[in-house]
Amino acid sequence: MTNLPERPLDRTERRIVGVLIEKELTTPNQYPLSLNGLITGCNQKNNRDPVVSFEQFEVEGALRALFVRKWVASVSDGGRVTKWRHRVSELMQLDRPTIAVLAELLLRGAQQPGELRTRASRMAPALATADDAKQVLDAMMSGPEPLVVCRGRDKGARADRYDHTLWTETEIALGDGVAAPRMAVAAPEPVAAPTPSVSAPPAPTPTSPKLASQHPSHGPVRPAASGDLAQQVQRLEHRVHELERRLGMHLPESD
Repeated sequence: MTNLPERPLDRTERRIVGVLIEKELTTPNQYPLSLNGLITGCNQKNNRDPVVSFEQFEVEGALRALFVRKWVASVSDGGRVTKWRHRVSELMQLDRPTIAVLAELLLRGAQQPGELRTRASRMAPALATADDAKQVLDAMMSGPEPLVVCRGRDKGARADRYDHTLWTETEIALGDGVAAPRMAVAAPEPVAAPTPSVSAPPAPTPTSPKLASQHPSHGPVRPAASGDLAQQVQRLEHRVHELERRLGMHLPESD
């Protein structure tokens, strides 16, 4: 699926591609299709959900868009009527069971493997069981651009439903379509902001005896009173004499 044509497709474009695949596999003698044959195939009531009633200008406009994006090609057999064929097989290199399942999803929307086996086996007899359809669906969900996604199981249902991934962004936003899963991308690790360097404020330069006597944290330092100092000296002398008495020592008294 490396050559996948440009996506997504709107509802008219999806119906056209589905019809072209279906008619190639079920009525190859009538394929490629003329514009009138394509309109008839889009608007037929059997094997379609929903049933539509496209006008000629709608199909012509969708064909032009599909042609530019390489989903379809015009065929000229020398006659006056231009015919149209799809390019899904050649660009995506899909086998018959896979392209049959894709056509059913484009023509009917989300379905269970058992439903797909029943409806797509008319285009690909190799889809003999629901397990065969499930294996095809699993392969279509692989790769970087999966064509199929699992929608989960409806309440009371016995199996999951599977859908194509060619919905437009508008349909996905409205809840009608489902987007292809994307590979998770690890979020970049947050980068810590640089911590600004903080320098200590410069110490004040003393300009007067008053400022010079101030402590940077505790304010001005007060000189000890002379009476307090004398008491401290006396207490120290008393302790020294007490130590001398206990140790049997006698230190000479100072002059």
